[in-house]
Amino acid sequence: MSFRLFGIPVQVRMMFWATALLLGLGYRTPTLLGSWVAVVFVAVMAHELGHALAARAFGVAPAIELIAFGGQTTSPPLPRFRHMFMAAAGPLASFALGAVALGVYASVRPTGVALAVFQQVFVTTFGWGLLNLVPVWPLDGGQVMRDLLGPKRERATFIVSALVAGGLAALMLRFGVLFAGILFAVMCLRSVQAVISYPELQARARAAEAIALRGVEAAEELAARGADDEAELRALTSLPLAPSPEVRDRARRVLVEINLRRDDGGRALTVLSTMEAPTMEDDIARAQALDVVGRREEAFALLRDRADAAPDGPALGALLHGLVAVDRLDDALELAGRHAGSAPRDSLAFLVDELRRRGDEARLRALRDALGDRAELAGDA
Repeated sequence: MSFRLFGIPVQVRMMFWATALLLGLGYRTPTLLGSWVAVVFVAVMAHELGHALAARAFGVAPAIELIAFGGQTTSPPLPRFRHMFMAAAGPLASFALGAVALGVYASVRPTGVALAVFQQVFVTTFGWGLLNLVPVWPLDGGQVMRDLLGPKRERATFIVSALVAGGLAALMLRFGVLFAGILFAVMCLRSVQAVISYPELQARARAAEAIALRGVEAAEELAARGADDEAELRALTSLPLAPSPEVRDRARRVLVEINLRRDDGGRALTVLSTMEAPTMEDDIARAQALDVVGRREEAFALLRDRADAAPDGPALGALLHGLVAVDRLDDALELAGRHAGSAPRDSLAFLVDELRRRGDEARLRALRDALGDRAELAGDA
């Protein structure tokens, strides 16, 4: 069963329905069993939509799949803390749906079958939402914990997961909650296996990193030669293979460069929004992309902020070039004067040369006054 919801592709596997029926076997009437399956479907869909809409808000394309014991939302790699928010968005969506149901419940005061249906809703929203926040891998709480601890403490994530899952499995089995006990026991076993095999996983990660790095370097070389289609394919292939954010960002920069050459500012902005460790050069590329999509003032504002924060960086030169290109010479002159003491020499020399080329003696004199402490430039002006 496949469909799209809010433009997001959704696939529902047969095992999802089978598992929902299995979990509802305690209901002795067809009506309540049917309502349970429907409630599980709506609750799990709301939960996965929380993940998917958060991913889309960060500029990546998600996909939802409902499988046995729940669902999963996949998307291209996100920066660490954005991924953490995406993971937390699922339980938050569950709580939101539960709060709506609670409001309806308080207003209608249901009885009989309706009361039982509301109880099903509260179990699958509040109950399962809280369950998902437990710091056990691969639950949402376990993913949040991994993002909080960071990649250097990934093994600690699995150790905590094994301890918590083992404790919860024992507790559930002690009180006769057989299904949940078995589920946590399986997650405990998976976490223990991850701890034991962690050195091997690290070795695989290093091998994948080497392959991805070679692919990114090839993409950079191809892009430098103007072979954009081949470079794009190499970068897209390498991006999901790279374990480290540094290599992933290098692949993204190739994609940004190619899309800017194609005047596809929208796609460049989408790629830039997923940068995990953005640099000043990325902000300059973002300004270029904003200009391409017709948001020039926003681009200038971004560069001005970066230039004010680091006047000795490359943003000031990019902004001066942009202002001169649209004949906003007074703005360029004011900016150069304000940062005359720390601006890069090349940035100021460009403005000097441009004013001289235009024969603008009045602005040259004003720039000379502003560059009083920069003797080498003041003489040029």
